Parts: sequence; structure tokens; C-alpha cells
Amino acid sequence: MAKYYLSSGDNNLDFTNIADFTELKHDDLSDIIKFTGIFKSESELKLYLMNHRLITTATPLKITYQYKNQVKNLKYGVTYYNDLKFFDERNLKIVIQRNKYNYEFLEALGNYLKDDPSQLGNYERIRGRMLLLKKFVVSLDDTNEINVDFDYTVDDLVKRECHTYNYKEKKTNEKINFRGLRDLAMFLSYCEKKYDLIIENLNSNEYLEYADEHSSYEIEENIQEARYNQKIKTKKKDIKGQMTFSFDGNGNLGL
Repeated sequence: MAKYYLSSGDNNLDFTNIADFTELKHDDLSDIIKFTGIFKSESELKLYLMNHRLITTATPLKITYQYKNQVKNLKYGVTYYNDLKFFDERNLKIVIQRNKYNYEFLEALGNYLKDDPSQLGNYERIRGRMLLLKKFVVSLDDTNEINVDFDYTVDDLVKRECHTYNYKEKKTNEKINFRGLRDLAMFLSYCEKKYDLIIENLNSNEYLEYADEHSSYEIEENIQEARYNQKIKTKKKDIKGQMTFSFDGNGNLGL
């Protein structure tokens, strides 16, 4: 099984030494996402890590893994709180379904799938739907044959992406492929901002629940303390090197 790490520069960070997160594994992708998903942004996470002396610089954070003796970075970067709503198979299907008339999104989704041999059929169906959307005004009626076919495409696409695929038997297994789920979730999070996706009333999931449970006052206090320490350091840097002036008893300026 591949090992993943939350990294800063060349350093892998072991956040499991922090009291609240000892039950997690620092080299497990799912556990890394549970940890980083508590925070709303990279700046918040960095401040928290600085306060716990896991990082000392503002080097960008990333998720890394080893592939053929090379260290690789996961595409779409670190997961934060606003990404977590996509970490659920039902929500992945709902979001793709709700945006089936968004041509630019479908084009991006096709490009996301095209290099995966197991997704070839779904890639071709998405390309076919794009041609119809471009050529005709497709009815909004969900009983339309084109839309019924797309329902199957979405269901099959998500299943193949989120479960291990048996190439010999040409079918998906029940076992979750978390890396596939994560990649599709982060892809949709990226598309939400870029293509103005329709995202409403999604289901909760274990990652959102974990984040809400651990978004405690103590963590917020850590972030505020780190912000204060950074301000103090900045002020000290500004003062260092400045000339100091003094006055003698007669009011004359001295150095």
C-alpha cells in the first residue's frame, strides 16, 4: 500500500505527535485529509503547525508519495474544510448530475477521465453528450433518453473511480479505492470555483463530521497564538538595525 505524507519542502510532517491526533496515522492519505480538513485554509494550517513547531518557514504545503523511486506531489494539493463536502460517493454523483448542462465542466470531466482505460466508455459517452449539447437544445425533462443514459454514465463513472477495478473480470470491486475518491473529490472542488458548479444541500460525511468534532476552541486558540507570535517576530525584525537616539541632561541629542 502506498504511503502518503503531508510535506513542507523536503520534510514529511508527523502531526500525530499532537495530543488531539494520536489516533491518526501520519502516512495514511485518509487520515491526512481528516487532519488538514479541520482547517479552512493553508495559512490557518501553517500557523497551527508553526505553533506546534512542526514547521518554521512559510514553504507551501503539499501531499507527497513515492512512485518508482521518485517523490511525487498529489494533484490539486492539500484538502481543506470547504473541499470535504465532495468526499462522499453520493455527493460526487449528485454534483455531476446537477451540472450535466454545463458544457465547460463536461469538457473538463472528459479530460479528467480520458487517460484511464477503465473509463473509456464513460469518456466517449460524455463526449457524445457534449456534441448534442453543442448542436441541439436538450430538453430539461429528466425522462429524456439522453438524460437517462447520462444517469447510467455518472453512476458507472463514480463507481469505477471510487472502487478498485478488476481488469481481468472487467468489473469493479466493493473495496473502496480512496485515492480515486480523493482525486475525483478534489477535481470537483477545483471545478466548483472554475466553472461555477451548482452545489446545494449535499449529504454530510465522515470527514465533515470529524472536522466539525475537532474544530475546537483549543485549535482556534493555537492559530491566534501563532498569529500573535508572527506579529512579534515581524516587529523585532523591523526594529533590528535601526539607530537608537538619546538625550543628555541638557536636552542635547546623543547617540
